[in-house]
Amino acid sequence: MQSTQTKCFITLHSFRYFIDEHIHKINPSIYRFNPIPKGITKEQEKFIIGTQVCIWCEVLEPSDMLAWVFPRVLAAAEVGWLPLEKRQSYDNFCKRVYDLEARFSFINVPIGHPVVGGNRGDKHLRYLN
Repeated sequence: MQSTQTKCFITLHSFRYFIDEHIHKINPSIYRFNPIPKGITKEQEKFIIGTQVCIWCEVLEPSDMLAWVFPRVLAAAEVGWLPLEKRQSYDNFCKRVYDLEARFSFINVPIGHPVVGGNRGDKHLRYLN
């Protein structure tokens, strides 16, 4: 990070694409990403005001967007909300997302299920892998 005193967002880009039509999963490394760069001071850390992720695809219809971003965006949100030491269990994250599926359904937020045939007994849930 440059030593300017400008507020900034940290962009997650080192783990391939956040959402990619050919990958169809959340990489657990994304969930463990630390948006605070090593080597910066506490004073410099104050200038980081958030994180962001990008969607890379050829064409994304607005009607399909929510199914592409949910539940993946939940991992990105926790990266922004919680310090790294409070995000150590990717499996616990997967369980929380599974438990939220009924709530999202109730408010008509589509959840992407990219792995056909997945079920609750899978080690990683059907929409996270």
